[in-house]
Amino acid sequence: MVTIAFERFCTSLRDLANDVDDGDQTLAGIVTSNLGHVRALAQRFGINQDDAYLSAAFLYEFS
Repeated sequence: MVTIAFERFCTSLRDLANDVDDGDQTLAGIVTSNLGHVRALAQRFGINQDDAYLSAAFLYEFS
């Protein structure tokens, strides 16, 4: 079940990716170079950090 907090986290993650992606970055590059932002977003929305990283991977690879 997807929660509203998780949906908001994913939206914020997409926004982050759009802000930092130069068109040539991979998911790993975006997440790795922006771990502080991903952690802050996870904390803000009450998402477990491990789940946040997996979600980021899924979101960018399949959306």
